[in-house]
Amino acid sequence: DYDLREMTSILAAAPGSVSEISFNTRGGGHTVFVKHTDGYLTVYSHLKEVKVEKRQIVKRGDMIGYSGSDRGGYPHLHFQVDKPPTPRNSSVQYPVDPYRSLVPPLGSSFSLWTKNNDPQYPIT
Repeated sequence: DYDLREMTSILAAAPGSVSEISFNTRGGGHTVFVKHTDGYLTVYSHLKEVKVEKRQIVKRGDMIGYSGSDRGGYPHLHFQVDKPPTPRNSSVQYPVDPYRSLVPPLGSSFSLWTKNNDPQYPIT
């Protein structure tokens, strides 16, 4: 979770496609799921407003929405990176630490942070 002022712009961490948008009626706000070409998934939760649509293609830095708050009432963003399933465990994605420089490997199409934090976009 990242403490942010309410209505702070939330930007896509990496290029991908919006795979799902949900709303938690118990006070969790909106959640946006972005699927990436290498199977990783980024999750943006507790949004007050969503500015993307399902199946929309986003580039790193594109607007996802605005931060909001959960039942606790303090404004923040829950940001999560899920690693794709492995052949050994073909149905389960699991969270990874987005600050680890080796996850994903530098130079992959889904590099969250690259050398000098230069954004990467898929070659089309």
